[in-house]
Amino acid sequence: MNQPFNSFHYDLEVVTPVHIGAAKENDYIFGQDYFFEDGYYCFVDKRKLMKQMSSQDLDAFTKTLLDSNGQQSANIIKSIANRNKETVIYRSYCPSRHVQESIRKHISDGFGNLIIPGSSLKGAISGIIGKFLMSRTNTLQFNSTVLLGGINNSIMRFLQVGDATFRQYGEVTLQKIYSADLVQAYSRYGNTGDGMWKHDRIGGHGLQFNESGFVTAAEMLIEQSNSEVRINWADGLLSIIPGHSRHQSLNYFNEFSKENLLEIIRKHTKEYLEQEMKFFENFPNDDFPDVIDILENIKIQNQEENSAIIRLGSGSGFHAITGNWKYRDHTMTEQAEGRQRNLINAIKYKTRKVSFYDDNSGNHQILTLPGFVKIKSKL
Repeated sequence: MNQPFNSFHYDLEVVTPVHIGAAKENDYIFGQDYFFEDGYYCFVDKRKLMKQMSSQDLDAFTKTLLDSNGQQSANIIKSIANRNKETVIYRSYCPSRHVQESIRKHISDGFGNLIIPGSSLKGAISGIIGKFLMSRTNTLQFNSTVLLGGINNSIMRFLQVGDATFRQYGEVTLQKIYSADLVQAYSRYGNTGDGMWKHDRIGGHGLQFNESGFVTAAEMLIEQSNSEVRINWADGLLSIIPGHSRHQSLNYFNEFSKENLLEIIRKHTKEYLEQEMKFFENFPNDDFPDVIDILENIKIQNQEENSAIIRLGSGSGFHAITGNWKYRDHTMTEQAEGRQRNLINAIKYKTRKVSFYDDNSGNHQILTLPGFVKIKSKL
């Protein structure tokens, strides 16, 4: 019997900041997990912190927790940490302290290392394989059961993706929503609007970027963070699974497995990036003029030999996580439903998440589109 799985190892590089969230109860809480000082988020080791607390410190700290007084809690742990530097695990520079008291934690393994879970990467790959199978089978609708199989015969059983583990700490990066709003009535005949920034939960859009309005803080893997990932293909299982248990899409298995996978991802990402460029060309904003250059640079990197770029995690949006099959043009989607019906000719999927941070000098703000990673074959 042949070995059931063949393993392929890839390098994985973060191209733009990536956040894949853990459960909300794991968020970092201001005054408990971190304090803010001189432009830095300072994260503490709570075990070490508790060991350094006197009985008076513990009583005062407990009272601030009972009173839900985050600022007082932060003052106490900051004072202890300044006396005992080893209690601070790491410091992350950020342009301004956000008014929100919690920071979304990036998912990590049992040792505290940030990871890109194999399930997240496999999910993104599955959508792309599904779109590929649509073209092979002349299918017009993305139905995962029809294209990929159901729970008993899914072709995704033949794909295993490992976690990518990162040994460095993440950084706190802020995110803001960019919205394709409409200065004039939207039409399918070429009228365009402006890209605006969302400053409030409901409404409150404006042309001018504002770093303090409706902002989300998240722990993120930043550019040039590197790891490795293993992808297993179950070639050996093909010969032993009975025909009645095999989904018909397995006839195309060799077309999307192993060395063909990167080529398929690369083609998908090229189309996706071109559609996103068109979106930002139609809905521009003066505070984010270099978005086209950012996308163009990612497109160039996507052309590199033996590699491909894929998008995942927070900010990927509807188009990236669904295989990008439904709309050929990201500026001409369906009319919005629900609450959005009150807006004149509002379109679906009109928002994008933009990450922003500072270069540590305090005078140059960087805006970018999150979630892009590069997978490269090990030669």
